[in-house]
Amino acid sequence: MKIRAIKPNSDYERKREYTFVTCPKHGVSYPKGTVCPVCAAEKKN
Repeated sequence: MKIRAIKPNSDYERKREYTFVTCPKHGVSYPKGTVCPVCAAEKKN
């Protein structure tokens, strides 16, 4: 599954594209493999 973020202009951006994902609900960027911080906060309430 490819995440479409900013168009990768450099190796740094290309690497960042795979290590960070964006939450479809909130549009928040967070490290891949973790839960969106906003989703986590909503689940607690």
